[in-house]
Amino acid sequence: MNEFKDSAPIYLQITDTIKRRIIAGELKPGEQLPSVRQTAEDMKVNPNTVIRSYAELEREGIAEKRRGMGTFISENEAAIENVRNEVSHSLVSDFVSGMNECGFSSADIIALVQKHIEMQTERQENV
Repeated sequence: MNEFKDSAPIYLQITDTIKRRIIAGELKPGEQLPSVRQTAEDMKVNPNTVIRSYAELEREGIAEKRRGMGTFISENEAAIENVRNEVSHSLVSDFVSGMNECGFSSADIIALVQKHIEMQTERQENV
């Protein structure tokens, strides 16, 4: 992730990226996050930005710092489920707002989503 949006602070965008990786199963509970230095190099940001992002994850109970060992993904299932709910709500809210701004009704949105899901299911079955 090297392209950051102007709409939100970079540390929050990094936090959101890590949350999405947790939800996707790329980062597992109990797994160590990359070092601040490594993450800063990978994302081409200042290490202080990554420190702030990791601190935000800790504040939210999604990560925990282990003295002398680094930062790890929380094994607290409730915290992980909260992240899942938060991210899904945000994604759906942004999508519905964007569709409404384009003039789509709730019925149109539901029909389009249903059609899209059916098309994806067919593609997966044909693979």
